[in-house]
Amino acid sequence: MTSSIRPDTTHHLRVVSGQLVVKVAIHEWRVERPVATAFCLHGFAGNAMDFAVLAKALAERGVATMAIDMPGRGASDFLGDASLYTMRLQQLVLFEALALVKGPFIMVGTSWGGVVTGLMAPYFKKHPVGLVLNDTPIRSLLDLSYPHEDFLKDEAVLIFRTLSSAQIYLTSTRMLYHLPVDQLNDLTSASIMRVGDVFRMRYDPALADKIGRTSHFDMTDALAASKIPTLALLGEYSHLASNEDQKNARAQLIELAEHICAGEAHPPSLSRPADVDRITDFTIRCLASDMPD
Repeated sequence: MTSSIRPDTTHHLRVVSGQLVVKVAIHEWRVERPVATAFCLHGFAGNAMDFAVLAKALAERGVATMAIDMPGRGASDFLGDASLYTMRLQQLVLFEALALVKGPFIMVGTSWGGVVTGLMAPYFKKHPVGLVLNDTPIRSLLDLSYPHEDFLKDEAVLIFRTLSSAQIYLTSTRMLYHLPVDQLNDLTSASIMRVGDVFRMRYDPALADKIGRTSHFDMTDALAASKIPTLALLGEYSHLASNEDQKNARAQLIELAEHICAGEAHPPSLSRPADVDRITDFTIRCLASDMPD
């Protein structure tokens, strides 16, 4: 019996930014008569399939899932030039993809994707009923260290001689050994690409030039004012779980609850039952509190 976690369908949008036309893939896990939609945005070097295990669990609770492959990742266009991956392009992609969502929705963002969704969610015409930030910094200050920056730069240009080698790398660095083989194969197909006679991670190497650029932000005031219920997932061994400034920032948000993902680092894979159950329970509670009396 297969336990495939592939999406049910993929939408292809053409997003226009100035003279640039970019094809963007939005993957959907469908539910008949969904009660809501989870709208997901992956981390800097991730893709939509990072949410596949979660999507299957949410479907059992009547919640559909849509997840973007942002430009330069997964099945979306690779632009080959770091200067083309602008914040304006990211905003356009996010707003056009959100137009596909009908009815109430929650937003789920991992790391960089959590920063983008967390900063923008309070300003949508229609607020999400809940926000899940997966190992996401609440604010960025001068003294905050991001130990994964060099790792991501190196990973962007890694070359694997065989698909098996690439899958072992993906499984070990994303801590996915607990998943069934067919699910690992689905994730490998989404995250690894063949280039000639070798294999590489499925994201544009040009993105490496965007890593490490100083970008200061603080989402505490906007999230506090919006009063969007927020769940912050933190890897047990993540630098964000122990950083004092991040702990203080999370403590300022009375609508924010924390969940520690045991045995996970940065960012959690959203594939372990305890973590997936926490998100699905949070989603259902958000939907219940959003219903009119």
